[in-house]
Amino acid sequence: MSDPASLAVNPADAVMAPAAESRRLGEGWVLLLIALLVAGAWAVTRLGLYTTKSDLAYWMGVAGGVGMLLLLTYPLRKHLRFMQRLGAAKGWFVAHMLLGVSGPLLILLHSNFEIGSLNAGVAFFSMVIVALSGVAGRFLYLRVHRNLNGEKLALGQLRAQLDVDNQA
Repeated sequence: MSDPASLAVNPADAVMAPAAESRRLGEGWVLLLIALLVAGAWAVTRLGLYTTKSDLAYWMGVAGGVGMLLLLTYPLRKHLRFMQRLGAAKGWFVAHMLLGVSGPLLILLHSNFEIGSLNAGVAFFSMVIVALSGVAGRFLYLRVHRNLNGEKLALGQLRAQLDVDNQA
């Protein structure tokens, strides 16, 4: 076993492990996809295919709002005993992530990226803050946990990974 002094690594000198490198690449793709979806939604709203007062915009708002309400089922599933038997946590988390992107995206389409009142502005920016915190949380989660089951990395596993990184 190596001494604690040998575990101190200068981040600039460390070589990234292949798993960490592929994870960072995957994170980049996710951010790019989200940015492209928002840019695509903005482009669609500029085409003038509908107005914010149309039935289509209304139902996009309803679908987006319902999608964001359904986001609450994931934390409920984690904390309510009777819901813990309803499928694997991984599937619930994937649904949570998809709803977390599609709900706000539908709201952006619903509003045509326009804010018509103070109430709409507060709701819109609150939604943007929550959506951005979800995106940030996804990346923090990946840094703290090993997998979607919430299994935290143990100190021994971190040391072993550090040894592998130092040998590379």
